[in-house]
Amino acid sequence: MSYPTQSLDLSALVVFIGTLLAATYVFKVYTHPLKKIPGPFLAKFTNARFLYHAWKGDLHLDHVRCHQKYGCLPCLAVDL
Repeated sequence: MSYPTQSLDLSALVVFIGTLLAATYVFKVYTHPLKKIPGPFLAKFTNARFLYHAWKGDLHLDHVRCHQKYGCLPCLAVDL
């Protein structure tokens, strides 16, 4: 016997968590005190780009490129 309320509870939980994550990302982009520090767009949200460049083996080159493009103090990671 299947209860439809269980699937509704799960979908409501997924929607709630998604909304919470979206609100956190909006906070980071628009209201965080460090928003004026330049850097790669995805670095504002996730550290996954570190995993990508570490997997490729060019993380040190990515840091050099970011310093060349964004100046002496680029935002390279999420630090909250």
